[in-house]
Parts: sequence; structure tokens; C-alpha cells
Amino acid sequence: ALIVSGGNSEIVYMEDELKFKVIGQTIDDAIGECIDKVARIMGLPYPGGPHIDKMAKLGQDKYKLPIPKDDGSCNFSFSGLKTAVINLVHKMEQNGTEYDKNDLACSFQTIAFEQIFNKFIRALSLVNVKLVVLGGGVSANSYLRSEFVKRVHACNPNIEVMVPSLWCCMDNAAMIALVGSRMYDLNKFTTLDIGANPDFDIEDFNND
Repeated sequence: ALIVSGGNSEIVYMEDELKFKVIGQTIDDAIGECIDKVARIMGLPYPGGPHIDKMAKLGQDKYKLPIPKDDGSCNFSFSGLKTAVINLVHKMEQNGTEYDKNDLACSFQTIAFEQIFNKFIRALSLVNVKLVVLGGGVSANSYLRSEFVKRVHACNPNIEVMVPSLWCCMDNAAMIALVGSRMYDLNKFTTLDIGANPDFDIEDFNND
């Protein structure tokens, strides 16, 4: 699974139901957080994802942005790319130079997602899977959705690729409810005094 959202950028291998192994993750900003920060410096409303997606379709990959350093792992890094865009915008504004926001959105998006695709394909070489899943709020991005399928099938045409419907991509309540439904079916319960914990490890349910 490729999980891309405002708070997470992860590649997760599901060995069995409720048994997960994180193969790669962000070492700084998550991709969604990076997109929102770039959108803000460009003067775009929050959340920035839909605006960057729409503008990138109208632009071209013209601005030279640094390719994030590849350390040979499956981990992501977006902070350097974010900083490069911010510095580029500030420099042009200080020089009184106009920049094309559509082209910048396209250039940024292309570099950012290229890192994701490369890392995910590398992860596929480490595990034997039959199905890959795209998830998280950033999975609503049209370029990511179409290119993800192409890249996976180019790597292995026999792998099934599951891309969620758009309404699923940003509905956290539906995601939590579905997990709760599976927990119920598996007869895994906790006490009613449990508190909310966004960092709760779902595998803890296996440690009765």
C-alpha cells in the first residue's frame, strides 16, 4: 500500500490481515503537508492539493527543481523540495520577476511524485505481492491516480492495482468505521473507557 496524506507518506506491506510492515516512510514532511506549504507560498487557498492538481494540468514542467537525494532506501524526503520552491518564489518576487503559477505547480508536482513512484517501485522489488492499494487524502490527485497505475503495471503487469473512489480518499470517518467493522467480525474488542489515540497501533489488538 502507498499511503499519502497530509500527515503520512508510507509504503506498507500487509503480510496478513491486521499484520503490517512499514517498508518506507517520510523522514521529514509528509507529501500532503509539503503540497499545502508550497500552495501557501504561491498564494493558493487551503487545502492546496486540489489547486496544485488543477493548475499543474494547465502548466508545463519548466522550472528546474532539485531531485531529492536518493539514499538507496524506500524512505521519502520532501523538505528540501519544499524549501527549493519557497526560495525560488522569494527570489523571483524580490527581483520583480513574474513566474507562471501553472508551470511551477506542474514542475513541483512532477518532481514530488516522481520520488514517490521510484521509491514504490523499489519497494515492489523487495516483496512479492499480488495487489497494491493507493490510499490517503493525496490519492485524490488526478496525476498520481493515473500515473500510479501505469508505473505499477510497467513494473509487473500481473499485479492488481486498487485506486479508491474519490469520496473514499478524504473520508477519515469511513476508514475508521471500516476498521471497526472488521474488528467486530474478528471478535476483537476493548473497554469502553479507552481514550482517543491517533498513534494507536492496530496490531496491538493481536496482543491479547
